[in-house]
Amino acid sequence: MTNSEGQKSPGRSTLGDPLAPLNRGPRTDLVRDLILPTLLFVALGGMTWAVRGSSGFGAWKGCVFAGVTWGAAWWYLAHDPRKEQSRRYASAWIVVALTFGIGIAGIQGWMQWPSLFDGKLMTDATPGIDRSVPISRAYGFLWLFLAGAKWAGIGACFLAWCGSLRETRVWHWFLRIACGLIGASVARFLIMHYPQHFVPLYDSIQSQYEDLKDNPNLGRMMNDCTECVHHLGLCLGFLTFEVFRRDWKNVVLILTVGIVNGAGWALCQNWSWANHIWKDASFNFWRCWESSGGLSMGLAFGLAYFLVNRPMSDVERAKVASRRSIAGPNFEWLLIFLGLTWLLSIIFRLEVNWRLPLTPWLAVRLHRDYLEWSAFFFTVVCALGTAYYLANRPGPSEGVRGPLARIEWVAVLLTGALIVGLFVPIEQYGAWARRLGIDGAIDQLSTAALGLTKFLGASHEPVRRRSGYSAVAVMQLGLGAVMLLGIGWCFVCHRKFENEKLATTPRDGDPNVERLGLYLGLFAGLGLSIQYGLKGVLNTYGYDEKVWDRRLQQVLSPIYLVLLLGMAAWILVRSLPRNFRGQIFPHAAAAIWLVLFVQNAIAQAITGPLTHWQEVAFNIYYVLLFAITAVTVVHFQSLKELER
Repeated sequence: MTNSEGQKSPGRSTLGDPLAPLNRGPRTDLVRDLILPTLLFVALGGMTWAVRGSSGFGAWKGCVFAGVTWGAAWWYLAHDPRKEQSRRYASAWIVVALTFGIGIAGIQGWMQWPSLFDGKLMTDATPGIDRSVPISRAYGFLWLFLAGAKWAGIGACFLAWCGSLRETRVWHWFLRIACGLIGASVARFLIMHYPQHFVPLYDSIQSQYEDLKDNPNLGRMMNDCTECVHHLGLCLGFLTFEVFRRDWKNVVLILTVGIVNGAGWALCQNWSWANHIWKDASFNFWRCWESSGGLSMGLAFGLAYFLVNRPMSDVERAKVASRRSIAGPNFEWLLIFLGLTWLLSIIFRLEVNWRLPLTPWLAVRLHRDYLEWSAFFFTVVCALGTAYYLANRPGPSEGVRGPLARIEWVAVLLTGALIVGLFVPIEQYGAWARRLGIDGAIDQLSTAALGLTKFLGASHEPVRRRSGYSAVAVMQLGLGAVMLLGIGWCFVCHRKFENEKLATTPRDGDPNVERLGLYLGLFAGLGLSIQYGLKGVLNTYGYDEKVWDRRLQQVLSPIYLVLLLGMAAWILVRSLPRNFRGQIFPHAAAAIWLVLFVQNAIAQAITGPLTHWQEVAFNIYYVLLFAITAVTVVHFQSLKELER
């Protein structure tokens, strides 16, 4: 309250004013900033990570299931109804960050470490054979700590990118990613050339490590340890960049999530102790371990939320407001999202293939072979970006001529060529390469793509077609060319207009790109969750997983493509003014409720059959966790209604 001279009245209390903490500056509210967010993340982790190891999921697929759920929850808690945000890590691209970050971490396995807690290093665990050598239990604590640190750490690194305090230019992004790749390369080099310093008992049983035919589990141990160290090097590389930039909240975020989750996983010990305590019990102790692992990761994100994502101080607000538009988190993450999608099209193929019984002309082209869903996903996003730029670019009267105009049309042509290229029979790429005499260079590019896949520790390799790896390599080359051209155009255009009013992106971020981040994150995460959830339900109730997996792909792929095109059309046709100052997400609560209902429905559906009491126990457990999350979200929803 102010008096007639605009000064604050001394006698009026601000108690009961929900906006008072923001008006006075940053103020710690333990209930809103620590207790309730941690409770929400922990409850979501207990459910999603248990589902991660259930039928239909596992590995990176289950990690995507958990990542999109945590991402949506973090974003909803941090998001202010007004356009100007009061918390640093509040971008809608956080949903993308955790979906991809935790998903990529899920490439590796951990099945070789539980036996270490029993004092045994398995050399051959083939059914009917149980050979092992004695080992200290300390190795189990060490490796599970490292696995937990990197598993949550990659997601934390990506999350930190959504709230950098200092300006991040294009060359900063290249340096940031290079630091991560260098860290991963160094870590992989060390464990490959000096395994005696990393791999358990390598010095004492080296001969057995070298005889993997008779000791197959040692090969798996070497693989799991290598992937863990490799990903940990990636996290440390990203962390090093943040240290040199002196962005201490990013550093605290990454370290808190990594250390807390590493300690939690080590203490849980894969629940290897449960069989010793309840010797005659018939229960799914492995799923209990999965759930407790999710509880640990939820606790880590909850503590990190409290430490780094309380309302910003006036100094932080001023620094964030002073960043140029090209440093805004929504624009940065659009580029990173394209890069990750391009990369995932090499690594995963996302296992959603495309086949449609359309007209004979299209059927010949689409049925000749599979085309990756990730390629369609990437192409639609590229096309959306091109169309959005053409609709919002400065006109010729405003000075866009010369090199910029030429780059513009090259970008349009390349995007169009990429779209058309998806409908060309995939063997045709190899034929064109041979006619042009560049098939040797293309094969070298294929080898490089395969090397990148192995470098990142992926379990899926590019599928060999009748024309070798040439088709895959040409596709990746096209995707990469469009992405790099887009980055180059943004850099040149920004340099030309950075001191003028013609800058192509508003200083405080483009509201439509922010909306795109939320839609893409939810679409990618929930789309994959639904596909593998349906697969898990069918597998649980006795249907042939191999048969129904392909059928699900054939049904869902065209549906997902239509939805993606509809989402792109919505952004273009119903776009907000680029200087929009109102609520970008008037229905933000609908997004979090959509995630909660879909993910909990999947959890209930794949947990069965209901004739087994061990499964019914988890059904009840998921209901209790859903009640906790629902009450927490309702509380925050009521607070946000007061802030409108």
